[in-house]
Amino acid sequence: MHAIEFTEPQKITVIDRPNEDNPASGEAVVRTHRMGICGTDLSCYLGKFPFFAYPRTPGHELGLEVVAVGEGVTNVQPGDKCSLEPYVNDPESPTSKRARRTAAPACR
Repeated sequence: MHAIEFTEPQKITVIDRPNEDNPASGEAVVRTHRMGICGTDLSCYLGKFPFFAYPRTPGHELGLEVVAVGEGVTNVQPGDKCSLEPYVNDPESPTSKRARRTAAPACR
């Protein structure tokens, strides 16, 4: 699959990434249909975001379709069209300990 990568400040490269066909337990494989570029992505491209390392594939506002699901995945199924907030919830993080969670995928 093709992706873009911020290789260094103000440099974008098209790269090839391997296709993941077999999701692990608890995971899903998705196909991105649309990706938004937000203000954070723009700041990263310009080299002005302090918590950013290169190279990095941008994009965290996605319109996607579920292609396959691994064992134990029950909240989505292949064919679902979703939006995604791709952050991993770490139960030991300060945010989680304050009972704040990231949103679950919104599917139809």
